[in-house]
Amino acid sequence: MSNALSASQLPTLIARAEQAGGSWVVVVMASLPNCAWCDLVLRDQLIPRMRSTQSPQVGVVILDITDRRPIRIESRSGDRPPEARWLSESPLQWARQHNIRMAPTVFPISSSGKPIGEPLVGYSSADFYGAYLEDRISLAQRHWGANRPTGATT
Repeated sequence: MSNALSASQLPTLIARAEQAGGSWVVVVMASLPNCAWCDLVLRDQLIPRMRSTQSPQVGVVILDITDRRPIRIESRSGDRPPEARWLSESPLQWARQHNIRMAPTVFPISSSGKPIGEPLVGYSSADFYGAYLEDRISLAQRHWGANRPTGATT
């Protein structure tokens, strides 16, 4: 996978991360249309990390936080768990619910769509951003590994 995906790809990425049990994580970038800083974060940080063979592997989804169209994601069993309610909301509603007001904002998510750890807000310096991103990815790796479904294989 060489490019970040749209919100409609969240079900595929979440299912992959659920099965991988920590060897694969999902990262979201809250973005705005024509956001030059978002483009820089994507080009300089997220796409290189997605292409990397470093563990864990990373899938990145771009959420346009002005988008009012609902995202529909179902769990493996076809039932939406109550904690995944946001997944039927629009990116705009989701951003409001999680106080995401600035783009770019980058964070890993859980299978229920909740941010894991503190988000990376803005992009003031490429010097340290990569290290901060790796910290968030490591946190997500521990989360996904600890929440691995029974019988999953990597």
